[in-house]
Amino acid sequence: INLEGHDTPAFAMRASIFYCRQQYSEALADLEHAISQNPADAGSYLMRGKIFHTVGRDQDALKDYIQAIRLDDGLAEAYRGRGTIYSALGNYGPALDDLERAIELDPADGQAFLARGDTYAAMANHQRAMADYDEAIRLLPDHSKAYLNRGVAYHALAQLTEAIADYNRAISLSA
Repeated sequence: INLEGHDTPAFAMRASIFYCRQQYSEALADLEHAISQNPADAGSYLMRGKIFHTVGRDQDALKDYIQAIRLDDGLAEAYRGRGTIYSALGNYGPALDDLERAIELDPADGQAFLARGDTYAAMANHQRAMADYDEAIRLLPDHSKAYLNRGVAYHALAQLTEAIADYNRAISLSA
């Protein structure tokens, strides 16, 4: 795109299409340009953070989520992304803080409930994990991972009949 700096949102929009097509290198190149032209665009940092996380570059993703939040502290998805990475790093306190904030900003974000459930599960707090998985399933009734993870929580609590039911549902949704 040769827009001579007049329409840098086009780079971010094209990057979102590349992201959907799993063309991550192209998406990152467009986002680099969008950010260089408009370093105050929180959305570009958010999208680049998502891509970095997708390709396993979590430290880069974390930096971008932090920058996105600095620029716009109302981005629920940035809090969810940062919280997910903190959880994976074992930083459960900050992870829960971020995931709580994500849910506060967007109470219909089933992915945030799923991520918070995963954090509680990692902390072996299976009761709280199950409550979040229940909410994730309510919001995302066809999401196999929510059933799978709730099944794991049931299993950990020796509620084997419920675990099998959730495993079966996860399998049927994945087929």
